Amino acid sequence: MVTMNEIFFAVPVLCLVAQFMLPHKTGSALIHRLFFTRGRIGNKANHHEERRLHVGISPIWMFIHLSLLVLVQSANKMKQSQYENFPKRLSDERMFWLSLLNVFLWFLVWKMQSLKETIISLEDRIEVLEISSELFAGRDSSWKKRAAYNS
Repeated sequence: MVTMNEIFFAVPVLCLVAQFMLPHKTGSALIHRLFFTRGRIGNKANHHEERRLHVGISPIWMFIHLSLLVLVQSANKMKQSQYENFPKRLSDERMFWLSLLNVFLWFLVWKMQSLKETIISLEDRIEVLEISSELFAGRDSSWKKRAAYNS
């Protein structure tokens, strides 16, 4: 029988593999689109209407909170099965450690994505600075080549 913890365990591992195996900007864009795009629940109120409930959450935070919930549940089960038979206790301990690893992996996905986005933005700034320095130096032919290459 497949448990919820085993399903949640595969998703952050696949995200980390995608971060390393896909090209630099492609992997980051894919992970951002899947897990960091904010979804909305409810409608925004217009200035003529009364305030309505509007909640925006990224899927990454939903998965982190679900993983934390599974961790708390497995810790409670482990505490309850402390005095039960040995195989049940081992099974509950295994689920606790897998839940803890799962929470760690989700935080790792979150941190890796934020670092990758910082690296990509800094690389873009470096490219803009290189182009502007070439324009300032009067060597605009390479700028035209880069502009034609990027478009």
